Amino acid sequence: MFYSQLLTLERSFSEELLDKADCYFSGLSADARKTISISRVATHLQCSYIESANFLKACIEINFMHKYFVLCCPECGHIIKRLESINDIKSIEYCLCCEKEFEKDEFDSAQDIEIRFEIIEDAPFEDGQHCIDSKKMKESAGAVRPDSLQFAWKHGLLEIGEFYSVPDDGSDWIARAEAIMTTRYTSSTEQGNALENLTRDLFNQCTCFKATSEFTTKLNQIDGFVIVKRYFQGNFFDEIGSSFYVECKNEKSTPKNTYLSKLSDIMGRAGCSFGVFVSKKPAPKTFRDICRDVYLVRKQVIICISLSEIIEMLENQENFMDLLHRKYIEVQHNANKNLKELGIMQG
Repeated sequence: MFYSQLLTLERSFSEELLDKADCYFSGLSADARKTISISRVATHLQCSYIESANFLKACIEINFMHKYFVLCCPECGHIIKRLESINDIKSIEYCLCCEKEFEKDEFDSAQDIEIRFEIIEDAPFEDGQHCIDSKKMKESAGAVRPDSLQFAWKHGLLEIGEFYSVPDDGSDWIARAEAIMTTRYTSSTEQGNALENLTRDLFNQCTCFKATSEFTTKLNQIDGFVIVKRYFQGNFFDEIGSSFYVECKNEKSTPKNTYLSKLSDIMGRAGCSFGVFVSKKPAPKTFRDICRDVYLVRKQVIICISLSEIIEMLENQENFMDLLHRKYIEVQHNANKNLKELGIMQG
């Protein structure tokens, strides 16, 4: 076997598949070993796209391969450049084939970013323009292409944290958050805007969200409204829906229980299943019980984040998407724990 590293996968994959993989990889040119895709591996190994994705995931786990992404032109499908992270799209990108410039918002994350793999070797990748198969561009809009981020997400090749871009100017963000703790504001509006704007900007660091502040409904003004770019179906993204509300309280005192009730009522009228409550002071212990009851009775998940948790996250260069996901799971776990104690749920 040319690539002996593949022998470590013998317990997970058949000898026939590993032999085919070794033959395929060893026959690739130096450039082709850096542009491996789910669909090409499936074709050459004569397996399904799902089997191909699982195999490539295993290759990453044994450090045989490295994954990266490519940005495709939204018009002609040519690859514009390589991305190490799905967040690395510049405000303006240029396609040499079309000779056109595209703004960042013109790219569809599900269709215009694809996942690729390279065998870990010393040779560096050289940016270039590589044509995507024209047949693939004619596929049904409802079909999930095997090299798309949607397919990669569904089959475990993407982690939820990869949808968040850790700010480069982390110290500025920390200073901004700490200032909310100490600043004496001249008006309640100025005081509220400081936390609302920080929260909005944190959500906009997530490539799967588009957040705005001071969103007004017919009955209420909401501190924040977040649209979920529903390119990625499954797991957390299915659960939180297409949009959700954010309520912020920049007060010196502990938040009141009525704040959660108000947010839940607004969510119910709008048909939202997910909401976020952000406060300067940590939420009281009673919030945990309220969030549990709201989940059990109304099937809504409200998570609570304090400013101190945001500062800690920024200081440790941790991931905001991971924080949201963990808080979400905590609410569900607390509710399920209550059902077990009542004897309603087994386990």
